[in-house]
Amino acid sequence: MLNFFLNDVFSGQQCTIENIGNCHFYGPAVPVNAYLFLAMILFGLGAYGVVTRKHLISILMCMEIMLNAVNLMLVAFSRQWGLASMRPPFVSTGDDFWVYVPVGQIFVIFSLTIAVAEAAIGLALVYHIYRSLGTTQAEDFDLLKG
Repeated sequence: MLNFFLNDVFSGQQCTIENIGNCHFYGPAVPVNAYLFLAMILFGLGAYGVVTRKHLISILMCMEIMLNAVNLMLVAFSRQWGLASMRPPFVSTGDDFWVYVPVGQIFVIFSLTIAVAEAAIGLALVYHIYRSLGTTQAEDFDLLKG
C-alpha cells in the first residue's frame, strides 16, 4: 500500500491531530511558494522557447522544460496537501492516524514515463524530417501547406 504512517523525524513519536504542529516531517521546510515560483519561471522559459526557437530539437527541449515545471508543481502541491486522516482497519478506538498520500509523486512518475515516450517519438520524427528534407528548421517544414 502507498500510504505511510507519519512519525516525527527527531523523536520518533507518532503524529496525531493534537500534536501535528509539533511534528517535524521534513526538517527545515522550503515554502510551497518558492517551488511554485520556480515552476512558473521554468514554464515561462519553456513557453518562450517554444514560441521563439526555430530548431525542432530546441522546441522539443523547451516542451520538456514546460512538462518538468508542471511535474514540480504536482510534487509541491502533494507535499503541501498530501496529509490525510485515516482510521486503521479493525481498530475500535477513536484514534486517527495521519498518513502521507503521495498522489502528486505518483502522477509525476506516470508523467515522466509519458515524457520519455514523447521524447522518443519526437526525436524519431525529427530524424525522419531531417532525412526527408535535409533540415531541422521549423520554418522550412512546409509539407502541410496547400
